[in-house]
Amino acid sequence: MNIVKLIFNRYERNTRLFPVLVIISPFYIAAYCLIEELRVLPNITAGLIFLVLALSFLTKVVRKIGKEKEKELIASWEGLPTTRHLRHRDTYFDSYTKARYHDFLSKNVPNLSMPTKEEEMEDPKKADEIYQSAVKWLITQTRDTNKYSLLFHENINYGGVRNFWALRPFAIPFNVLVLLSTSAYIYSRYELRLDNVPPLYWITIIYSIAITTVLIVVTKHVVHTTAMAYARTLLEVCDELNTNKSGGSK
Repeated sequence: MNIVKLIFNRYERNTRLFPVLVIISPFYIAAYCLIEELRVLPNITAGLIFLVLALSFLTKVVRKIGKEKEKELIASWEGLPTTRHLRHRDTYFDSYTKARYHDFLSKNVPNLSMPTKEEEMEDPKKADEIYQSAVKWLITQTRDTNKYSLLFHENINYGGVRNFWALRPFAIPFNVLVLLSTSAYIYSRYELRLDNVPPLYWITIIYSIAITTVLIVVTKHVVHTTAMAYARTLLEVCDELNTNKSGGSK
């Protein structure tokens, strides 16, 4: 997928392009603010070309990194929330709501019967495979992003936060380096005469600190919260689909 398609595809733009752009933006802002020679048109053009090439490359690897890191998340969560919340032993949904979801999925997913509590206890792995299959079917029923706009929003939110978090091992050192380099450059020119430091230089420092802080704040817990929101919204579609089916059969 080229950079133009990334820009105009809402999902790809928010889950792949935006995280990368946020992470590398302090470097570009620092270069523009600190080096006056870069503010002339030829150098701005060259910088934009380099940015496009960098984004084209980085957005290709960000999803792969996100998916690889997701395996680590799934292990620590003991399964994706979409799977966990269908388990009898999970308490996120009340028993009546869960029973309603199980009943709908058993009746509507071809060649699939949701396990009983006893069957789940006897073979948890097989039960999870059934739940995962049911979730895959449910996803295929919700491809219409206009009709299921809230679900689409939650899916984008999860994908973007997951990828942003997955890049932290590279992004935090990179942005700390930008911050330290910027600070060292300013000190070499103005030492402790802070009143003489131009506003553009302060913008660079403040922006680098802000992005580094965001990277630190986006933890596994934040990713888990967005995953839970997506899972809840997806499973709640069972009621909507059931209502539509009941209404259509009258």
